[in-house]
Amino acid sequence: MKKINLVLIVSLMGISLSSLADWKNTSEVNILKSGGNTDVSVYNVKSETSVDLSKHAISLDGHYTLGEADSTVDARNWSARLKDQYTYAEHWAVFVAQKIAGDRFKGYEKRYFTDIGSVYKLFNLDDKKSNFEAGYRYVVEEKTDHSYTHNNQLRLFGDYDQKLNKNVSFKFFSEYLKDIEIGDAWEFNFGPSVTSTLSSIFSLKVGFKGEYRNLPAVTGARKFDYTYTTGLIASF
Repeated sequence: MKKINLVLIVSLMGISLSSLADWKNTSEVNILKSGGNTDVSVYNVKSETSVDLSKHAISLDGHYTLGEADSTVDARNWSARLKDQYTYAEHWAVFVAQKIAGDRFKGYEKRYFTDIGSVYKLFNLDDKKSNFEAGYRYVVEEKTDHSYTHNNQLRLFGDYDQKLNKNVSFKFFSEYLKDIEIGDAWEFNFGPSVTSTLSSIFSLKVGFKGEYRNLPAVTGARKFDYTYTTGLIASF
C-alpha cells in the first residue's frame, strides 16, 4: 500500500505544477498487482511538465518503474530530463537537454546524457504533428562494476502523432544512436502507442516500447528490452 501511495504522490507532485500559469502537465500511472499462486507487483509512473516562454519551450519529464516477484525486486529503472527548445523559424528549432537515468538490471547504475541538436517540424497541425531531430549526444556511464565509460554519439530521432478521430490518437517514435568512435556500438529505440480520450482530463493509453543496444553495458546483459503498458493519463 505504501508503494501505491508513493506512486500517486509522485504523480500528483507533477500535476500540482500545472496550477501555475502557462504550465502544462501530463501524468501517467500504471499499477499491476496479482496474488495467490503468483505474487507480482509492478508500479510505473511518468510525468511531463512544460511551459512556453515566447520562443522557448522548456520541459521537465521523468519516470520511475518498480517490479517485484515474490517480494524480490526484479525491475527498477528511472530517468529525469530537462530540455530547452528554441524556435527560430516556422519549421526550425534548436535544443539542449540534460538527462540522467538508472537501471541496474541493464548493467549500469547511472547514465548521464547531454544532448544538443536541431529540430525540423514536418507537420504542426491540429490533427497531425511530426518532428525530426538530428544532433550530438555525450554519454557518461557508471556501470555496476564501478567502471566508467565516456562516449560520443550521433543521434537521429523522429515522431509522428495522428488523431484518428475525435477521441482516438496514434503516436510512433524512433531513435537511432551511433557511437562516433566504436563501429559496432549503436542503439535503436522505438515505440507505438494508442490513446483514447475518456474525458476532458483523463485518457487511456496502450503502448509498446522497444530498446535495442548492440553492445550492452556489461557482458551477459541482453541486447533487447521491451515493455507493454496500459495506463491512465491525466492532462492539465
